[in-house]
Amino acid sequence: MPTYDYDPAVDLADLVQRSDAIVTGTIDSFTRVVGDVPSTSWTAFMSANSRALTASRSSPAAGAGIPTFAMSSLWAEGLGPDPLEDAVTVDGLAFLAFVTTFPAAPGGFAADVQGLVVSCAGTAEPAEPIMEQLPSDVAGLSIDVLVTILSSPVEADDVDDLVGRVDGPLMISPPNESAEQLAAIVSGEITMDGECLYLQSEDPAIRYPVVWPDGVRWNAEVPGVELPSGELAKIGDIVYGGGGYFYADDVGRIAGADAQVVAESCADGPYLEIAVFNLSSEVVLNP
Repeated sequence: MPTYDYDPAVDLADLVQRSDAIVTGTIDSFTRVVGDVPSTSWTAFMSANSRALTASRSSPAAGAGIPTFAMSSLWAEGLGPDPLEDAVTVDGLAFLAFVTTFPAAPGGFAADVQGLVVSCAGTAEPAEPIMEQLPSDVAGLSIDVLVTILSSPVEADDVDDLVGRVDGPLMISPPNESAEQLAAIVSGEITMDGECLYLQSEDPAIRYPVVWPDGVRWNAEVPGVELPSGELAKIGDIVYGGGGYFYADDVGRIAGADAQVVAESCADGPYLEIAVFNLSSEVVLNP
């Protein structure tokens, strides 16, 4: 594994500022390419359907696409045949790349150390870094959500609405109608304990902090949860919907860093799990 020095971007805006182009699409193949400079080599990525996003939220698109870009890489001698000596073809591998102009790189563009993430196309799974993780304000988001952020003329204060947020004691997931639907049932009596909101199960020893779907609001006067249906779910009411159960350290990728802080401070009971309504779930009041 090669070593390298780099200055990590402090946030997404910083990474965008460093990039000449931001490209997305699906990778068709990749291979190792020996550079013109001695002892240099690259992993070259090929994409027939790449398209360029805006390089910043105020600038025009960088172009129709970049069919080939690269990332510096080495295969150490003594490890046997290079597995990328021949091109490796892949199917359905989505990518997002933050690249800069670099004439020596295959295709003339090189991806930043933090600037290449992949995932299975069409899923809401978190984008996986090829080398270093994306900046912390967007780490763990899906490629679709990242593309939405980068393609939209939104201000920094609006980004939380795309990646999840906290409203009072509520952890709220971002809007995502296409997200995979979990098959478990999330239900319980709404209770409060200090600053934490729970769904209390029938077992008195088990209660869950909960990530609510987009569209809910906290009503501090009642207090209660204003549901997208217009109904008000008050303390003591029962709610029901589709979803699943996760650990607190999973909440950040679902609803953002602020929600993860709430989840970690409120996790309780023998399992320390967090209930999560499906991102597009209907929450039924007093079923």
